[in-house]
Amino acid sequence: MTTGASTKSRQRDSQATTEEFLSGKLAQVDIKRIESELKSLWESAARSDKERAQGPVTRVCVMNLIMYTDHREAEKSATDLLGDIILRHPCRAILAICRESAPRALEAWVSARCHRTDEKTQKQICCEQITVRGESVSTKELASAVMPMILADLPVFMWWNAEEFSFDKAKPFLSSVDRFIVDSGIDSGALQFFCDLLKIMNESNARSGEPAVSCSDLNWRRSAPWREAVALAFEKRQGQLSPEYLPGISSLDIRYGYANDAASPVGLTNQALLIIGWLASALGWRPQSAKVGEKGRVELAFDARGNKVAVNLIAVATDEAAVGDIGSIQIHSNKPEDVTIVASQQPGNPGIGVTCLRGISSQKAQGATLFELDEAPERQLIDKELENLGDEPVFKRSVASTVEILTLLTKDGGNSQRR
Repeated sequence: MTTGASTKSRQRDSQATTEEFLSGKLAQVDIKRIESELKSLWESAARSDKERAQGPVTRVCVMNLIMYTDHREAEKSATDLLGDIILRHPCRAILAICRESAPRALEAWVSARCHRTDEKTQKQICCEQITVRGESVSTKELASAVMPMILADLPVFMWWNAEEFSFDKAKPFLSSVDRFIVDSGIDSGALQFFCDLLKIMNESNARSGEPAVSCSDLNWRRSAPWREAVALAFEKRQGQLSPEYLPGISSLDIRYGYANDAASPVGLTNQALLIIGWLASALGWRPQSAKVGEKGRVELAFDARGNKVAVNLIAVATDEAAVGDIGSIQIHSNKPEDVTIVASQQPGNPGIGVTCLRGISSQKAQGATLFELDEAPERQLIDKELENLGDEPVFKRSVASTVEILTLLTKDGGNSQRR
């Protein structure tokens, strides 16, 4: 009799735990027994389908998504973000948190992320989230706990959502990652950031018998409308010019949002530098000199197969462009004639207006085109990244060129010239 009562009690406890799991509440588990705990919870959910008022559940997973963060409020903010992403990308989401605090610990929680697909049957599609929090542990220790949790035979995306990024910190995770996502928009250490990113792309390609890690940058994704506007301005069928004007480019000015309290503008120019790196790598420009001026101004000089190209990054107030974002791009070409292409955000319009000015003195505009400016929030940028597993050689070449520029820019206190 007593045994029966105990069994019913355990069954009630198990059912309550399953309901909490399916409702999205985090349940702490033994980090060494996560797989068996998840298996038990999903089996319990399947058995109780007929009895559950919320309707039957179907577990779906098409990828692994690891989100690494060191933010103090990560449990709440990152969990909300992952819950939104999972709606469009069913996956096993692993939130890996690394924080400096005492006492030293390594703990784990699990929860389901469900959404209803049929109001009549109340059917729910569910995924799972595993949260691993390391207190005062190395990324190597955290990775040793996280990487065995990835589901085999499914692609592995890793999003490095932390204020500091380095190759050494990321390396323990990379052996099983297919696509590695960073955001240079939140890291002020421009040169080291891009050097380490390039190192990941280069070293992963050298791994014998293993596929390369494909890397991407959310800041590169943010710059896509600007790159498209510039490219199409020199496409005869789309813009006012043709590719024959590209070798004649003599100057490039990019206005970017600048914070007045920033100690140095360099870390705020990452998006602009990626655009310059993209143009330089595509058109064969080689950086010759670099100078950090006053009020957020950066001056660069390039050799373009014997021609000189002057590039200026000009800081503007945040009412013209958000900190680190592009406000406008102006390109002047003097061959085969004097023309200036101006791409700028249009007040009152969610887009980039592209205007062609012909002649130095007349400044007469001929034709204008409006390109969509996708001011996507972070979760939409991640959505786009999760749709792409392939390598991006244009991005890699742009990063390599950006590293060249930054190496010259940060040499001798930001006033350097290549000899």
